[in-house]
Amino acid sequence: MEIGGAGILIPVVVFVLMLYVIKGVYGLTEHGSKHRKEFLAMWDSVRAQDDLWLEVSVRHHFGAYLPATVIRLALTQPDKGQSLIELCQLWSLLSYDRDAQTVKWLHKRHETLSMRRWVQYGLLAGYFMLAFAALGYGSAAIKYGPHSMHGWFFAFVAAAAAAWACIALVREDTIKMAAAVGDEWVRRINENNQTARSSRTA
Repeated sequence: MEIGGAGILIPVVVFVLMLYVIKGVYGLTEHGSKHRKEFLAMWDSVRAQDDLWLEVSVRHHFGAYLPATVIRLALTQPDKGQSLIELCQLWSLLSYDRDAQTVKWLHKRHETLSMRRWVQYGLLAGYFMLAFAALGYGSAAIKYGPHSMHGWFFAFVAAAAAAWACIALVREDTIKMAAAVGDEWVRRINENNQTARSSRTA
């Protein structure tokens, strides 16, 4: 490999692409944290009585659309902020029946705790495989150098593998949350609806 000049072009490209991928994943966490702080700063208990304001506010600050009844359930918990975070992270895995106001798991592979654990472990294994693949392809790109099509091919494959590794890690975190508290939230939401319906018919 050449030292200086074009010889360092591919290593620089691979490094920059991977840096952007890592920065993007880290930015998701920082972005969510910033929005949670903004949510607390703009909270208005009077306006929160309005369903539309409540739903739009949570959607804007937490990134997930939750029905007002579910948001209010979270706000009745001792750890209100953590409850909202958990529900927003879980919501993409759940199917909400608007008429019955109940939830169930969206996919069969998430219905049981054991299956969720297997999915979590699979994603974690996938992360390590993709991360090592990114390192391997990155090394191959550096070996072939910028004067070879192979060098550029391996460079972009390395960047793609790094991106998928980060996606797998983010998804693994969501499934890990689902394994920890998912069943409890499904139970709470459905029981809360049953209690509300019983109160209306009493």
